[in-house]
Amino acid sequence: MKIALLYLLGSILASELICNPSYPTDCYPKVFIPTREWQEIKEGQDIPGGLHVRLNIDTLKREAKLLEEEESSEVSSNDLVIVDNQPETVDKTMEESIKSAIGEYKAKHRSKINTNSNDFKDFQSSVEDIKKYNVDELDGSLDSLMDLSHDIEYGIKITDDKSLLNALFELTSEVDVDTKEKIYRMIGASIRNNPTALDNFLENGKTQISIFIKELQNDPEIIKNRILGIFNVLVDNASFKYTYLSQLLDQLINVYPTLSSSSQTRLVNIFKDLKLVDNEANDNDNEISTYLQNKFIKNDFTDETQFQLYYDKLLELHKQADLKPQKEFVAWLDEEVGLRQQGLKKHDNLYSGNQEFDDKLLETRHKVFGNPNALRKHFVDDEL
Repeated sequence: MKIALLYLLGSILASELICNPSYPTDCYPKVFIPTREWQEIKEGQDIPGGLHVRLNIDTLKREAKLLEEEESSEVSSNDLVIVDNQPETVDKTMEESIKSAIGEYKAKHRSKINTNSNDFKDFQSSVEDIKKYNVDELDGSLDSLMDLSHDIEYGIKITDDKSLLNALFELTSEVDVDTKEKIYRMIGASIRNNPTALDNFLENGKTQISIFIKELQNDPEIIKNRILGIFNVLVDNASFKYTYLSQLLDQLINVYPTLSSSSQTRLVNIFKDLKLVDNEANDNDNEISTYLQNKFIKNDFTDETQFQLYYDKLLELHKQADLKPQKEFVAWLDEEVGLRQQGLKKHDNLYSGNQEFDDKLLETRHKVFGNPNALRKHFVDDEL
């Protein structure tokens, strides 16, 4: 039990995850967390010493669990044992102990603040001013919280106070752009390199996340930059990716062509962290274009609306930048245009028979992704 708790808390502190590059929402801790039940050891996981490890002959996958007392003297550390697949009973006491350990860790971490310090007094008065919307003290209070938000303990306190977060986000609709930017910068500083604060924010500030995504469309560039900075932290969290990633990626693709160069770099860094683009490349436009083309080659879309959005953004990107399409994408586009023009395209969730969009595919196949003269030849052939 002590081993399981030790490595569980270690993984919480490190907050390091392994994610499948093909499925960014499929994430798991880098450090294997043992219990008294057999669990699969996933690819790339580090295995603590002193565990019972086996090769499951039914699944041909490695599994591990904590050693039972009677096993500890017979099986050496990380011994590999081949056994049949046998049912195991989950140790509820173990689960409760782990949950209790997490709670104790969080409580202990929060208690590090010296409640008699001037910083804490400034923090308390600043929080009170913001909650009461004390206009005269607002700038000073936000500056005070901004300075303290870089501290782990105060980052935790800021994100753990749901009423404070609500007050801050309500302020963003009433204050000027500079003050709004300061609030978003404080949120980003609070959760960066602070796993506990990040968890707090996902629980207490979750209603704001969808608003962040929408604000990427219309807000001033400085606000978009701060929101992208927040998302750059959030995408490391498996829970966030499971809930919001698809919605976020659609919006990031939607706004990319309209962003400044610095904001585009921030956006591409998010894609790099998700391992969706080449981590070594420095050409933002090429990276996003390649990502979009590969989506079409793989037919990786949820519905026709998303399909058309991504094609429109790919067009916009290629019209404003000197980019060359991949041969595989051109081959896909040739086939797609042919099927649609000949009425052979199967109607499904990605195709409802929109003639206007079909014509756009044909026209842009030649004007944007090929030889414009070939478009005239196509219409001559049709007439003949």
